[in-house]
Amino acid sequence: MSNIKAPKLKNVVKDMVAANKSIEDDDVDVIGDAVQEFSVDAKLKKLQQYTIWFEEVKSENNQIRAEIKKKDEAHNKITNSLQTDLELKQKAIIMYQKQLLEEKDRLNELQKHKSAEQDVIKHTYESKIQTLIETNSRLSRQSSELEKARKTKQSLQETLLAKDAEMKQVREGFTDELNKVKAQFLNEKARQLKEEEGLKQRLEDEIHERAMQLLPRKSKDIHQQNKDIETQLTNFQKDVNTISSLKDKLVEENKRLKKEHLLTSANIKEYASENVTLSKDIREMKSKIKELKETIANVKVIQVEEIEQAEKKFIEEEAGYNKQITELQNLIHVRTRELLHLKKIAENILEQRTELEMYFTEALGQVKAEKAERSRREELNNIGELPSITNRNSTSGKTFAMDETASQFGHSTARAPKQLHSSPQLSWPEKERVLTILFNKINGYKTPVQESSLHQPMVTVHNPYLPPVIGDTIKNRQTQDRYKSMMMSSKFINANLNKDKPNANNEQIEDTIEKHNPSSTTFVTDTQFDNIDDNYEEDYDYEYDGQESP
Repeated sequence: MSNIKAPKLKNVVKDMVAANKSIEDDDVDVIGDAVQEFSVDAKLKKLQQYTIWFEEVKSENNQIRAEIKKKDEAHNKITNSLQTDLELKQKAIIMYQKQLLEEKDRLNELQKHKSAEQDVIKHTYESKIQTLIETNSRLSRQSSELEKARKTKQSLQETLLAKDAEMKQVREGFTDELNKVKAQFLNEKARQLKEEEGLKQRLEDEIHERAMQLLPRKSKDIHQQNKDIETQLTNFQKDVNTISSLKDKLVEENKRLKKEHLLTSANIKEYASENVTLSKDIREMKSKIKELKETIANVKVIQVEEIEQAEKKFIEEEAGYNKQITELQNLIHVRTRELLHLKKIAENILEQRTELEMYFTEALGQVKAEKAERSRREELNNIGELPSITNRNSTSGKTFAMDETASQFGHSTARAPKQLHSSPQLSWPEKERVLTILFNKINGYKTPVQESSLHQPMVTVHNPYLPPVIGDTIKNRQTQDRYKSMMMSSKFINANLNKDKPNANNEQIEDTIEKHNPSSTTFVTDTQFDNIDDNYEEDYDYEYDGQESP
């Protein structure tokens, strides 16, 4: 399939003139003089009609473009004003938000400053209280230490007296115990010697008696008894050593107690001198405590007054800031409501506009298609009634002068369906039909298509700019309907209405409308009943390869 661009009307007319010239050169000997004059006059008349129609279409097209430019300028002004209003409102909202943030920062700084001042006041107050507590604790400690010193002095005196009595008792008891231990030791020693001698004699007797009977057993028993006796002897020696060590310890304790008596007497003298100095220090500390209590009372009063003044100032400033915040919040709410209202209005306008555009373009396209179909069929029938090619023998060897207007725009042979007719204006019944179709589509009713002209007989014409075969068969009607729908598509209308626009803002507006509703087409005003352009073949490309499409 090769893409063939629909030619302009001027080119078509030139091609028609060239085709007529070639036909006249080839078939000069066939058509007669009378037929020649008749065919040339008819062609010239049709060429004049086509030139008149072309000029009318041009003027209508220029008027439509001027009106579209005016509408586009009005739409541009409206959109620019709306955009400026939105930008100003957005800037105002941003300013209010910045002011709110600044005031919040100020409030936070004031709160931080207040908390810092409160912390400083609390810290100073706590430090002073801690110093007072420390001084009180020091005084209490010193007084407790004095009382302890007095008690220790008394206890030391009592212990000295008790230790003197104990020393006397210890000495007396020590002498008595030494005498007793010596006597016991001597008695035990004599008793042990007697027992040992008796045991030896007994053992010797028993050994002598039982040696004969049980020498091996007795030897073992004797060996064990000897071991037991040796252990007893070692225990006795240990007891003797412990008693001697106790004696030495008692002597050392006596010496130590004498030294402690001397030390306690010296300590008592030192504690007496320290007692005098501590009493003086206690008097001085009591006077200082009184002075500190008076200063603390004055400082507390001053601090309470300062805290009350700072709280009053902070409450006043906070109330002012809260008022400003509430006012700004109310303004923000009002502006946000206005913006939402404007957005809703704009959305409604765009939706209604796109719906009306679609309905109007569909209704207008339907009426124009019906009108174009009727006119196309009438012109094809008129073309079929022209004299046949066999009558061209009368024009053999003759030349004819061409009209200047006709020679400029070419001949008037068969052309594309839309080129055969250019409706300068719509009639009143056609306008009424457009309005009825539009209102029926708005209300949801279906309008029947006027197909009165579709049942008329047709003449088959071969033209490279037409579909291959146009007849009254079902297949040809299907191709006709397909070409009609293709010619009246929204893309084709957009290409016709938007061509040669110098304004770049119009394209931006159409892009915004298509973004909002991609299925929408360009807006067509009510004045286009009289000024709509039918030369859409100048910018429309359709595919045709010389064969009938399935």
